This record gives sequence, structure tokens and C-alpha cells, in this order.
Amino acid sequence: MNANFNYNQLDRQIKYFNSYNKKNIIFKYSTTSEYLDAIKKEKIQWDVKYDDMMPYGDNEYDWWVGFYSSRPNKK
Repeated sequence: MNANFNYNQLDRQIKYFNSYNKKNIIFKYSTTSEYLDAIKKEKIQWDVKYDDMMPYGDNEYDWWVGFYSSRPNKK
């Protein structure tokens, strides 16, 4: 509802995290293509998931598992 407020808060958080992090991490606004290019540059290998069961946790004690598929007719 108030994008200006939200972006001001994000700007403050980014500035805070960049000034206090000790792990050589830079927080910034980015596009999807910039993110993917950085991943490719680092040659990060992602695990491949072959099943459709994905556990989710809302908090420390609430976990649930559901069937998710990119093929809706398989649900």
C-alpha cells in the first residue's frame, strides 16, 4: 500500500547490514538476471530434487508436507 515507506525501510536495512556484516557479503537491490549471472560466475552446484514432496516450516514447531507438481493433472 505504501511503496515509498517499504523501500525506505529496505534501504535502511541494506545500509545497516552492509555496514555490520563480517563475511564479505554485500546486500543490494538486484535483478533476476544479475543474480543468475552471479550464480553462474561462482559455479555453484545445486542439489537436484526428483520428487514432488517438499516440507515447509512456518515456525519452529509447525511443519507440513504436501504434494506439489508442475503437472496439475498429476495431483
